[in-house]
Amino acid sequence: MTERHNDWQTYRRLLRYLRPYWHFALLVVLGYVINAATEVSIAQLIRYIIDAINQGNQSSKNLFPVLIILLFIF
Repeated sequence: MTERHNDWQTYRRLLRYLRPYWHFALLVVLGYVINAATEVSIAQLIRYIIDAINQGNQSSKNLFPVLIILLFIF
């Protein structure tokens, strides 16, 4: 029990050093949220491209250049 208590004391002490930089921590969390959203959207975009190729839908294939550019932007 005392070892666990010492761990929490150390953790709280380290967090006190980070208190002046809380806005950077918030920015990091926002970055993780944006990263998670783009990973899901890229997977959906790739699924759309594969479905269009398998179905032979020409109107969907015409969007490929735009979709490829969007993939690189993400």
